[in-house]
Amino acid sequence: MDFPAGLNLDHIAAHFSPNASNETNLQLNNVMKVDIGVHVNGCIIDGAFTRLSILCTIIFWQP
Repeated sequence: MDFPAGLNLDHIAAHFSPNASNETNLQLNNVMKVDIGVHVNGCIIDGAFTRLSILCTIIFWQP
């Protein structure tokens, strides 16, 4: 990965990465942006998408 995946809620514009102790849950009508980037063979790609939560659960990956 080029930089850690960003999981940005509502007023956080970019580059927030929650740690394992973060217990934030999505609430109805939260806006969430997922921002990811990769670096492969000298090429850097960055992308993001934004979604309005309706009813969903975040599952945090724990290495």
